[in-house]
Amino acid sequence: MQQYKSCYNMFDINLCLETPHAEINDFCDYMWQEFVCSIPPNIAATIKVLPYVDKKKCYTIFKQGKIATDQGGELRELPYAILTKALENIVSGHAINQIDKREIITLHSGVVSKNNKGILILGESGDGKSTFTLEMVAHHDWLYLTDEVGLLDNNFNLLPFLKTISYQPGIVQLDDKWMSKQLGMDHQLAVPKKKYGEPVPLKGIFFIKYAPESPPAIAPIKRSESLARLLNAQIGRAKYVATVEHMAEIVRRVNSYQIMHNDATEAACLVTELMETE
Repeated sequence: MQQYKSCYNMFDINLCLETPHAEINDFCDYMWQEFVCSIPPNIAATIKVLPYVDKKKCYTIFKQGKIATDQGGELRELPYAILTKALENIVSGHAINQIDKREIITLHSGVVSKNNKGILILGESGDGKSTFTLEMVAHHDWLYLTDEVGLLDNNFNLLPFLKTISYQPGIVQLDDKWMSKQLGMDHQLAVPKKKYGEPVPLKGIFFIKYAPESPPAIAPIKRSESLARLLNAQIGRAKYVATVEHMAEIVRRVNSYQIMHNDATEAACLVTELMETE
């Protein structure tokens, strides 16, 4: 069976993706367009997709010759429609796991910046973290650092991880400069390069919560609560002994807020106004 190959360099780690369909690799190349590279001899890991023999239009993901797992479950029988979301977790996850968590904390968060001020945007699935990140960048003059993987170094600087944004079409109004691509149930949006952000000091932490019956509002939260939420938001194989002390210092230095919202545009206005005074 013919296999299509792509290679990505993330955090100086070379990862190879092999799939039976060119459109899968093309979509992944689009999603990780800032990380695509030629295939070198030193591959850290190979992720391979093969048809699941007992069911049509289902696939199994292998990593280093073994069936890959995500959140404790084997990726043995994946429908085509959700395949690329699983590949995103496996490919990005492998790279993230190689980062020394004593040097860089990895968080499930969006990151944007403005006027040399960076903010973390955290939230549970369904609370609109990606929508809010996109709204901030598209309409409120913030720059984009990441949608999913917040990187915070020992000097309290936020670092870019410039993948495309996972989004639901139609929620945020965009012009033709914003290019998107779909495969199955996965929609990915490319942020224009002129809106890319550089490493920037962390100046605020925002925990977003979708509340359909409540008007947008921001309230400060206690440092102890912020610390617990940040620890819970870690991704990858975190070295907890090293990062707890670091995170305690983060919440001591930087204010944390809860955003309750039923409208991303209004919430983005509130955050932008607040950060102008921080």
